[in-house]
Amino acid sequence: MPLPRPVHLVYVRAQFVMRKLIGVPIVEKTRYLLKHGRWPRLHAPRTLTEKIFARKLVHGHDPRFPVIADKVAVRDWVAQRIGEQYLVPALGVYDYQELDNLVIQPGQVIKCANRSGGVYFPSEAHIRDREAFIRRIRRDLDFDFARWTGEPWYGLIPKRVLVEKSLVDDQGNVPADYKFFVYDGKVRTIQMHIDRFGNHKRAMFDRNWQLIPLGNAIPEHIPPPPKRLAEMIEISETLGREFDFIRVDLFEIDGEQIYFGELTLAPGSGLTTFDPVDYDEIFGRYWQVDPTPREVAAEEERRLQVRA
Repeated sequence: MPLPRPVHLVYVRAQFVMRKLIGVPIVEKTRYLLKHGRWPRLHAPRTLTEKIFARKLVHGHDPRFPVIADKVAVRDWVAQRIGEQYLVPALGVYDYQELDNLVIQPGQVIKCANRSGGVYFPSEAHIRDREAFIRRIRRDLDFDFARWTGEPWYGLIPKRVLVEKSLVDDQGNVPADYKFFVYDGKVRTIQMHIDRFGNHKRAMFDRNWQLIPLGNAIPEHIPPPPKRLAEMIEISETLGREFDFIRVDLFEIDGEQIYFGELTLAPGSGLTTFDPVDYDEIFGRYWQVDPTPREVAAEEERRLQVRA
């Protein structure tokens, strides 16, 4: 349950004060301890979440990271590798100083380029109270997301918004969201999100669309794979081949059109918990920061599936 707005503002301010006084790394490692019950091993990480934390706090200054995390700049990066046909049609880009000229109308999605979240689907209410809506967008752009998450690349992204065509249909249905986890250029797992803004369900699969028994939000009826799964895997591996780990988000519309969503460097900011917890280490072995063979991870995954 979300905090009341005044309480939330006090909480956010207190968090930023703490980060300034004792430093972002200490605060982030403490958050990890509270989530996972242990201090993260940053220089000899074993689990997926530890390796995400090592990327954030030790290896986060790769010059490629601000480019692919920027919702505007990544479009050119993606088009150079897989072609413009996979990009959601763009309706405009507005710098911070140009927001007073922002065109607001239904059928759009407005995205803050310099953070996760900060995504809006304009309604008639937003159009009526245009000034309040633009103030809200400015607040999101001003929010220091790099310091808040410990993901330094966000601090190097310009404050601007991307306006794209909305993929939500006339009935308000949101297309399924497919998240491809790419380790050393190979898709190992795929997470599918269904009805994200309603009765949100999600399921994790391997690349052959075999269910991985992970979490407690699995749909009652296992959905079939996307019709163009093979092409989506190829796209994800093309985009991910330059990194030891990355998540590629894609949409499939009516089994015909594939659209690129985003690239994610630190899924869940390393604070996602796994049920069963063994999968944190299994998935971590796919990311070859340590020399543990991937075959061991695959064998343990099969063992857990049999146990489930």
